Amino acid sequence: MKAFMTFLIAFTLVGCASKTPYNAPAQSESVSKIQMVRPADPMTLTQGVEIEINNKYVDKLWHTSELVTYAKYGKNKLTTSVGVSLGLPNVTGFNGAKEFNKVFNFSKPIHYFKVEFSPGLLAGQHIIYEITDKEFKKLTN
Repeated sequence: MKAFMTFLIAFTLVGCASKTPYNAPAQSESVSKIQMVRPADPMTLTQGVEIEINNKYVDKLWHTSELVTYAKYGKNKLTTSVGVSLGLPNVTGFNGAKEFNKVFNFSKPIHYFKVEFSPGLLAGQHIIYEITDKEFKKLTN
């Protein structure tokens, strides 16, 4: 029992470790505005999706929430991840979701994205899709 409690406490402390924060560049001509939205999805009610740019933590996206940040022009890696969640309903596998990574080339003043859950056999993942400004406005109204 002692060993289990020690493991549980250690696991909790490791899960609470802080990530390197993302410092958005100052707004200038060589910076893209990044706008993300996460539409409501009843399969992942209890999951907050952590967003990272180039392995730096930006923020957490919840249902129907939006995120605005900035990134330098050029190639940038966007990542989604979910820690252990309550898992109600448990459709994402082991009460979490796999990490998703994709490199996007930022070349316009504004880029719009949506984050959607894609179920999988053992664990799904939250995928980032680049969308148009019209689709973004539909999702945010």
